[in-house]
Amino acid sequence: MSNNLKDRRVRFNSNPVTEVRSSFPASSTSMQVYHPTPPYSPVSTSPIPQPYLRSPRTALIHTLDDDSLLNIFHLYRPFSLGEDEDDEAHLSGGNSTWNLERWWYKLVHVCRRWRYLILASPSHLSLCLVCTHGTPVVDMLAHSPLFPLIIDYLGDITAEDEAGVLFALEQHDRVRRVRFQLPVPKLQKLITAINEEYPVLEHLIMGPLIEDNNPILILPERLQAVHLHHLRLTSFALPIRSRLLTTAAGLVTLNLIIHHPSAYFPPSTLIQWLSFMPQLETLVILIFPVRNLDVERQLTRTPVVTRLTLPNLRWFGFQGISAYLEAVVHRVTTPRLEKLQILFFNQLTFSVPHLKQFMSRTESLRLASATSKFSSKEVYMEVYPRTRKETEIYTLRICVLCCHLDWQVSSVAQIFNSLSQMFSSVERLTLEFDEHSRSSEEQSEVDRAEWREFFGSFSNMTTLLVDDELIEKFSHCLRLDSGELPLKPVLLPINPQTPGVYIHPALAAPSLLYDIRSHPSGSNPRLSPAVLTTPASSPPLPSLALRVGDLPWLFTVWPDAGHSPENAVVTVQDVLLAIYFHLRTAVKGDEYEAMSRSRKVEIFRAFDSRVRTDQIQRGKGLRRVDLLRGRFHAQGLVRAQSKDSVWDVVIQ
Repeated sequence: MSNNLKDRRVRFNSNPVTEVRSSFPASSTSMQVYHPTPPYSPVSTSPIPQPYLRSPRTALIHTLDDDSLLNIFHLYRPFSLGEDEDDEAHLSGGNSTWNLERWWYKLVHVCRRWRYLILASPSHLSLCLVCTHGTPVVDMLAHSPLFPLIIDYLGDITAEDEAGVLFALEQHDRVRRVRFQLPVPKLQKLITAINEEYPVLEHLIMGPLIEDNNPILILPERLQAVHLHHLRLTSFALPIRSRLLTTAAGLVTLNLIIHHPSAYFPPSTLIQWLSFMPQLETLVILIFPVRNLDVERQLTRTPVVTRLTLPNLRWFGFQGISAYLEAVVHRVTTPRLEKLQILFFNQLTFSVPHLKQFMSRTESLRLASATSKFSSKEVYMEVYPRTRKETEIYTLRICVLCCHLDWQVSSVAQIFNSLSQMFSSVERLTLEFDEHSRSSEEQSEVDRAEWREFFGSFSNMTTLLVDDELIEKFSHCLRLDSGELPLKPVLLPINPQTPGVYIHPALAAPSLLYDIRSHPSGSNPRLSPAVLTTPASSPPLPSLALRVGDLPWLFTVWPDAGHSPENAVVTVQDVLLAIYFHLRTAVKGDEYEAMSRSRKVEIFRAFDSRVRTDQIQRGKGLRRVDLLRGRFHAQGLVRAQSKDSVWDVVIQ
């Protein structure tokens, strides 16, 4: 059917009707059908006389030939699978029940001609019998034509319904669509009944009535449907050699939702299944939290899989952890991808180098404008092929589930920094904000560095639109420093020092004794306000270059101009604050991935020791302080042996 004809189809919403049996004339008992009221009397099957058609009192509908009527009936068919709804509704088979497939029940009661014309064209009109709540299935099938069956049960079912479903499932060669959303015990009982081949099954949608982490539904290994087009399974454990997944060569839509850890399947298994699905157009995989390290261990034991190309894939959706996504996109190419949707759970670090390569291999992803929204539970970025006013259909959506603003900025900055090459075409950026948990004041300087990294991912941005409530929160991050331009990478000059420069005795090792896990205060370290405001060096300097322990990063301490704006020099307090904020910088994904496995273990132990039961700090992830591996006491500063201009912070 052409697109212009398809667009003319109307949505049909009929009121619930009571079903009764209606008999055909004795000469056509094979055409008996189960219809809604009102019943009608047997009528002749002879064609309508031509003189009657030419009568001036004949209704205009009778002047149409059979082909024209069939075309009208074809266009009258409703959208019952969510074709006119959003993508998410389409995955679940539409937001409406499949009762709409009873559209033809009333039409066959209009007149004898319509009745026989419709019943004689079941394939053209896609006629089906619907089994749903309250349907006397056994009685209906006994008195109806051998039309395909649609089985649709959403919610709890009675014992009579259950018996009817089991009877309908026994008609293997007639079941066209199945959708179950039932309590787990009843759903598991029905699942055991479909351990067979269903040659005409096109849609299979199954899941528990209430999504729960506890129940595990087992997909029968012998179930297969060679003509399956649409598959959505929720909370199922899938056999690796499942016939359903290895014989559905014509599958167009695959949506797998995994809640229970025992139902988890590794990326290599998913790719193996996908290799049997060359016609796939929609792939949406939702896997609830599995630790990144667990995935990494499995990947080390999994053989390398040959690269796979899905030539027809248009929409790829993923929910889970970055390590799993990286393992998949590293091996898959989708040249015609038009929509990429990603949701990450909160992680300590994000490393997505393969995602960047995956996107670069896709020809259809157009990125022109972007909108990022910071809300109470998540932060997301939607990227559009044109300006948002021109289209509301995004090409790319990346979401991270996390709460605090500083945590959100850190997460997306890591991800976007890896994808900065892909964002080079984005010229318009919009930032939106919903009131939610504020970042603590002590994180303001960390926010500044991470905001800079966030904006640095959009190197060719020409227009920035910001929500009023968000301007105040990050305006301090964009203030101009000496010789620095806004929205450009921060390059901090390190002023040369001379051997004649001496550090303040309070900062000199080993006398400092500062616990770097906590914000500096009068009791940590034990320094008076007078000492804290004293210049950190002699002679006083406008900046100091520091490095903490064996960490590789150099950073510059600048004076707080608020204390002495006319003749600002670095004070003892400036040094302590700079150390603290530097160690609160988030660890980037590539920095973490470059470490050995043994060091990662040490870092996680240090992280657990630092955050303990503080869920907010735990959720913010790894910081540079954790890379010190449990050494939390700064003893003071010593001159670096390699460079006279750098001071090392001694950590024990």
